[in-house]
Amino acid sequence: MKLRSYQVKLNTPAKKFLSAKKNQRAQVYAPTGAGKTVCFNELIKYAISKGKTNIAILHPRIALSQDQLRRFQREFGDTVHTTSFHSGGYVINPGAIGGMSTTSEEDLLRILEQTDLPHVTFSSYHSFDKLLNIKFDIVIRSEEHTSELQSH
Repeated sequence: MKLRSYQVKLNTPAKKFLSAKKNQRAQVYAPTGAGKTVCFNELIKYAISKGKTNIAILHPRIALSQDQLRRFQREFGDTVHTTSFHSGGYVINPGAIGGMSTTSEEDLLRILEQTDLPHVTFSSYHSFDKLLNIKFDIVIRSEEHTSELQSH
């Protein structure tokens, strides 16, 4: 998808930031309807091109996370492996490993070990707290203003 001019302006400093030092935090603000999801997808493509292979995208609500996962899968197809990691269970791309009905850090570690593709984990803030032993190259926190998440 081609970014609009204002989205390019939004992503340009974010791309520079992604290329800078590790372990930094940044925030991107844009109004409802500005296309933040489209911008995030472009940033993920850029991050993958720079060698980032384990990415997490967090949402305050499971329904929003699942919607964003479906949009992401339409955009990326089978070029990126995805996992939906939530308290209600997680579902992974068809053809990979069969779906499971638990949120287990061990299961996600096994999935990560079994794929050679870049991997994106979609999770709610609450479920993400269960992933303490997984190092993510990038964590994108959607609607951060609604979260009380202070760790990771």
